[in-house]
Amino acid sequence: MSRSFLILGRQPFRRLRDRFSVCRRVGVASLWVDWLTSAKWEHAPDQGQLVFERRALAERTGVAESQIRTLMEKLVEMGEITVDTGRRGTTITLCNYVKYADAHDFIALNRQTFYQFRRQFSLKYRAPATALWIECLLRANYVSTFLDGQPMGPGDLVLGRGEFGAAVGVSVQKTRTLLDKLERSDEIARKATNLGTRINIRKYWAYVSTKGQIRPQSNQQLTSKQPASNHSEQRNKETSTTNGEDVIRQTYLKHRSEQWPNSD
Repeated sequence: MSRSFLILGRQPFRRLRDRFSVCRRVGVASLWVDWLTSAKWEHAPDQGQLVFERRALAERTGVAESQIRTLMEKLVEMGEITVDTGRRGTTITLCNYVKYADAHDFIALNRQTFYQFRRQFSLKYRAPATALWIECLLRANYVSTFLDGQPMGPGDLVLGRGEFGAAVGVSVQKTRTLLDKLERSDEIARKATNLGTRINIRKYWAYVSTKGQIRPQSNQQLTSKQPASNHSEQRNKETSTTNGEDVIRQTYLKHRSEQWPNSD
């Protein structure tokens, strides 16, 4: 796994976030993504560990020091982290680090573009912007498909009225403010539909990996012990899937200029 990308499993991340009350979800989402991107990821005894200074963490994530302390106590109680305070700062170990790298349902988050995104917000908005943006990336289409007869491409998603802010712990007003800012900075395009607000993440591939870069190790190659017929079946399935995706993608691209002007 490249150091440039963080494998972030959708379900493990959401399950952790949703164990907290709505008012604390923004803080825990911002902290947890920061810790996952900062922790040692190599397979070693110290995998999942990181050292930080609390004031710097508060500035980086937009989470107040008092809230950091409260959330850390709760995460220790839940068995998600252990904490050791020493001269170098606070050392945290993410006890279930590997669990969050779910190779079956994940996004491969580009660390550098995520850090750049986060820095464009003032401290007041940094944590809610992080919580909102991560959920957008988790929900966005990875391949072209259709929704209610309309083509949906990579980076497209639909936000239900009111449910999105409640899921991530951001108020309706603050969600609207953040979406306005993201639209002005050309991070997204949006429009109202009968299903809710339709969003297109303009630079989607800058935030997540392309298909060829990230692939679970177990799927990278077939073992030499498998029969030749299995190899043939696998190739047929891959060809069929690729052709199907190409048809959807071509149809999507045909309509994209009308759906999202100036998106390329």
